[in-house]
Amino acid sequence: MERLKELRTARGLLQKDVAAVLGIDRTTYVKYEKGQSEPSFDILTKLADYFGVSVDYLLGKTDIKKAPHGSEALQQLLDESNANMVVVIGKGKERRIIEVPADAEEIIRSTLEAFKNK
Repeated sequence: MERLKELRTARGLLQKDVAAVLGIDRTTYVKYEKGQSEPSFDILTKLADYFGVSVDYLLGKTDIKKAPHGSEALQQLLDESNANMVVVIGKGKERRIIEVPADAEEIIRSTLEAFKNK
């Protein structure tokens, strides 16, 4: 996971520092950074919390570092991304924000409108 190294070095931390916070051996952490081993969901969550980013960001599923909360934060998210629309799916820690491609935006809008009118 290349983003682990970026986040760690941006904070001036050593691999052993992050490993100590996680309560794991440095060699295990090194394997995560090099993509030689996948961390458990528990470790991923700890890493995301420690670096102040989302699990999806760590996994490379989004370029948005942290899931926003509230309408102002969603507007900020739209301003920072290239998307015209984002969709929030799930609840709690399972919540994910998905950037909607422009060609799918109208389909989603019309589908939501149809459900709203039922």
